[in-house]
Amino acid sequence: DVFIKGTAALYSKEYFETVKRHLNPGGMFTLYVPLYETDEATIKSELATFFEVFPEATVWANLRQGAGYDLVLMGQMEPLVINLDEVLQRFDRPDYAAVRQSLRNVGFNSALDMLATYIGSAADLKPWVQGAQINTDGNLRLSYLAGWGINSEVADNLYHLILAYRHLPVTIFSGSTDHLRTFLAKLQSPSVAHKHGEWRGHLQRNAERKQRNGDQRLAKAECRANQCGDKHDQ
Repeated sequence: DVFIKGTAALYSKEYFETVKRHLNPGGMFTLYVPLYETDEATIKSELATFFEVFPEATVWANLRQGAGYDLVLMGQMEPLVINLDEVLQRFDRPDYAAVRQSLRNVGFNSALDMLATYIGSAADLKPWVQGAQINTDGNLRLSYLAGWGINSEVADNLYHLILAYRHLPVTIFSGSTDHLRTFLAKLQSPSVAHKHGEWRGHLQRNAERKQRNGDQRLAKAECRANQCGDKHDQ
């Protein structure tokens, strides 16, 4: 968790650049990013810093009881291309039986179920993270941003904010018409219909709830970080 002392150094621009220099051709780097106990400013900083080094990055989500919980960022040197036909053919091979069982153990009954956790790319999210603070070895801004986000309860709200920016990933996923149709059906969700402004309202109401519970300092900081109004600054 990035609010723990020292952890922000593993989310810095320089650290990501070091990892990138050590990637083999076709290699990929994945990064765990929690949505729980964090806020919008922290998530934007994490994503924007990662995207600066990996402009072809993609974002994948993990749900808990149907609600957003955490993310996996995946970066590579080249644009990501996933051929569904090849993935499914490999997935069905006898020597992948252990892989199939492992995925079933965590709720994925098919390779398409796993791939349907895709929620966006660096290009999709560029407008959302614009202006976010970049975490570097010289400032470690994430340490301070993450500290303000402790005790936030907006994980699912943040998940839907990100999801609202997702475009149809036609340049990433390819394959036969049937496989693409099945995959896109799994990818679609009523939650995509939620608008940015609606979820920002949820963030503001969460901050107001904390103020009513007596945590005025945290509510003020969260609302300021998420730009959800100035009523706490009056």
